[in-house]
Amino acid sequence: AGLRFHRTSRFGQEDNTIAVSGSLPLTPSIGISGEIAYSPTHHVLPENALAGGMSHSFPGGWGVAAQVRYSHYSNSSSISFPVTVEKYLSNWRLAYTISHSHGNTTGNALNHRGQISYYFSDESSINLMYSNGDELEKAESADEVIITASEGLALWGQFTLTPDLTFFYGGGYTRLRRDNGFAAHRDRLGIGLRFYF
Repeated sequence: AGLRFHRTSRFGQEDNTIAVSGSLPLTPSIGISGEIAYSPTHHVLPENALAGGMSHSFPGGWGVAAQVRYSHYSNSSSISFPVTVEKYLSNWRLAYTISHSHGNTTGNALNHRGQISYYFSDESSINLMYSNGDELEKAESADEVIITASEGLALWGQFTLTPDLTFFYGGGYTRLRRDNGFAAHRDRLGIGLRFYF
């Protein structure tokens, strides 16, 4: 299990998040995981979030994972269903994720993500992700969830400071598509610490 503290900056606003997560192997090839997160500021992030998932590894370095994630904002909520197919090649990981989301005040959103990761150790890695499609996010000027067509790149990583403490960081750039094309962008930066217990 782990306890994570995270600080995120987006749209010129900063949010703090605290999350508790854990995973449990059911068999040598099947595992379950879960996370509970809370943001006391929740300017752009959900106030509360709950996620649970299951993963299955196969011979040859292949794996499949499915998750359900519920996010609650002040006056709205959303639920997402990401499914990931992954392949490990030595220290490298290649992954493709398709995610279907639905907001209680919006329609449906479908997003695709491709990711490549390099692992220095089990708890230290660097990751690059490309995403394209629709996504649900909190509007900049209103307390509501909206659907935004987007295309983005993200880079993040983590490394072990001690056996019980991990530092992680991340950043991303996303172009937001309006009726006349890509007319806006969103930047994100974040750092945090995870304590294992």
